[in-house]
Amino acid sequence: MAGFDLDITFKESTDELGRALLQRLQRAGRSVDLRVSYRRSTEYAFYVTVDGPLPAMQMLCFQVELELPAFADGYPKPVRRATRLRVADQLIDRYTAGVARITQSVLDTSAQFAAIPNSLRFDAGDSTELEGVLNPYSHMVTLFWLGFVPATHAVEEAHTAVEVVLKQALGKPKSRGAFFELVAEAKDRGLVTAEQHDELIELKDVRKGIKHRGHGVSIEVADKLMDQTTEVVQVLLGGINRSK
Repeated sequence: MAGFDLDITFKESTDELGRALLQRLQRAGRSVDLRVSYRRSTEYAFYVTVDGPLPAMQMLCFQVELELPAFADGYPKPVRRATRLRVADQLIDRYTAGVARITQSVLDTSAQFAAIPNSLRFDAGDSTELEGVLNPYSHMVTLFWLGFVPATHAVEEAHTAVEVVLKQALGKPKSRGAFFELVAEAKDRGLVTAEQHDELIELKDVRKGIKHRGHGVSIEVADKLMDQTTEVVQVLLGGINRSK
């Protein structure tokens, strides 16, 4: 579990909308098992606390970026639409900045103690070439868990991301080796555990069924594979960053 707080101040003319947006943020938080609470600190200012799992906080970033502007757009006051959208953007900016701070804190602490961060964001460290794969993968996993990405597509993208990171971890970024060979070598070199090896082989087999045999995949199986793949990617990145 993790948590952060933030302060936000509205104006007399935007206080009603600001309070309504905070209520909307609170309801959206409940949908991903977050506890969002707020109280007035001064006449037009609020003190907001957010508590729960870091991945849920990161998922909520995407939700608020979609929902709060739409909510503000349809709100009756203030009269000017630009003002309403500016208030929504103000709350979005404060929330996402808070998530960014706690995400970086978790990544830094995990690196310090060689632990696996429970995060949907990834620290590529000096391997900036991985960001072109990791950032879209992070976004895709978030969308999958929010119900916006089909399970089959999620499995495909997970396979692609972990394959690229595996090659980097093995020092073979241009390797044309088969996926199962990369996974076996990673296990032999102690980069992944025997259990993680088996999980990646399961990912390979499910992806093969999707790509070459037209198979589907259940949400439950895809959910498990996303969870496992995300953890393995964090493990491999930790090894890459420590070796630099």
